[in-house]
Amino acid sequence: MVSSKKERGKQRRAAKSLTAANVGGGSSNEKSIVKSIRNGHKEVTCYVANSGVSGLSFDDSGILSVVLDFLQRCEGDTFDKIMAEVGGNLPSPSSWIQIIIKADSRTKL
Repeated sequence: MVSSKKERGKQRRAAKSLTAANVGGGSSNEKSIVKSIRNGHKEVTCYVANSGVSGLSFDDSGILSVVLDFLQRCEGDTFDKIMAEVGGNLPSPSSWIQIIIKADSRTKL
């Protein structure tokens, strides 16, 4: 998914406080990121999928579990229904796929 420069700027601004985890804040920021992804927050989810947050383990933080849960729910429900249930504004599940790809690439030796 290719984002415009303006859209990437919005993603950075929306996720700016969450990326404080890079500076060593850690767990409360990780929880905020996971909560935002769990709520289907477009800007944070896209930011994590496209840029990532250095030093953040997708597995240990719970991000990977949230994404896999969403994808499993898509087997029985439509994406739009799931977003409506969580109140999210994510336009498609492609960001979830990008997160899984990043998580997989981080675990390879």
